[in-house]
Amino acid sequence: MSKLDSTNFFVVDVETTGANSKTDRITDIAVVHVLGGEIIDTFHSLVNPRQPIPEFIQEMTGITNELVRNAPDERDVLPEYRDFIAKDNSIFVAHNANFDHFFIRNTMIRNYGVSLEHELLCTVKLARKILPKTQKVNLTSLAQYFHIPIFMRHRALGDAFATAKALIKMLDILEVEYDITTRKELNDFERKSRRRFKISSEKIDWLKKQFEKVPECQGVFYLYDDNGNRIYSDKADNIKQKLTSYLDPNYLSSLRMKEIIEMTSSVEYFDTPSELHSDLKLGKTHNESPLELFGNGNQPENYSNIIYIDSNNRLGKTVGVFLIKDGLLANHLEIGTSASSFIIETAIEDTYYNSSNITGDDNDRIIVRKWLSKEPDLGNKIEVKEDKKKLMREIKNYISSCY
Repeated sequence: MSKLDSTNFFVVDVETTGANSKTDRITDIAVVHVLGGEIIDTFHSLVNPRQPIPEFIQEMTGITNELVRNAPDERDVLPEYRDFIAKDNSIFVAHNANFDHFFIRNTMIRNYGVSLEHELLCTVKLARKILPKTQKVNLTSLAQYFHIPIFMRHRALGDAFATAKALIKMLDILEVEYDITTRKELNDFERKSRRRFKISSEKIDWLKKQFEKVPECQGVFYLYDDNGNRIYSDKADNIKQKLTSYLDPNYLSSLRMKEIIEMTSSVEYFDTPSELHSDLKLGKTHNESPLELFGNGNQPENYSNIIYIDSNNRLGKTVGVFLIKDGLLANHLEIGTSASSFIIETAIEDTYYNSSNITGDDNDRIIVRKWLSKEPDLGNKIEVKEDKKKLMREIKNYISSCY
């Protein structure tokens, strides 16, 4: 039985000259390869459509006739696309999958007479299955729901990256809340109509009082039964909001979660400064044995010694600085506009140049790598170099550009 964590998800997005997949043409194409909860590779190319791009589409996407004038033709791009996605055990994923699939399918048939056939997964349909009934599922709304910044909206790579991150989050929900871990279980889930469950009114009243004590913070939470046994653990950007959602019949469509909530007698929670901290705290809880390393020859990008700077963190006018050493989280700082550069210089000095020891295991390294893989490299993944002065200058210049 094919496991989802060994399935190749190819998240595709195309920008086009119009909505007709037979007469209009692709202007921008991107594919993000997701495997085992990680983004392990990307493919992207502008495409010369050999026809004018309507003005309103140019304004929406920023893709002008001039921009694609010297771009490769579709016939030159298609072989690269075909080679990129030519892997066994794969699924074609897109936000409104039929649109992107039909455009690529008709483009391949027009050029080669045949097209690649893939199983399709639509993130719009998937979101409607597992998110609250009232939640909008267009890509902008979905990104906001999952707190995903889109670095280039209405461009193929930006939209594909955001869709891939949303897919990873939804696959996590399917595993944790629905116990779905195989392709067959996913296919069965897609075919079924969505059910809604209600918690008994007496239990809801009692749980509401318990959940009211929980702060609106990012972190992890644990649920316990009457005997003090931990029956569930998870992370959330907003713990109170997440817990409260389980009491909402417009949200609750997981029979497993209904049963867990009805058994819940107490809740424990911990505030964390980032999603990575939440992942690391949950790592040993969700995985009794270390996470499996890639066994199929795919080697994701190496993040052994890197400084990652996050300017989209929850604290507002700060940047989060993550010091990764030997693949482990060695230190984390929040740097504000008035912070002294001495703080970060000292942290970098102690972490990378004074041979300080870092404790952790392969499970932690995989968690760190997975988290980093989901963040696009916008110049904010800075490799640690022997030239300390050059590294410090690069870090300070990047942080200054964030304000």
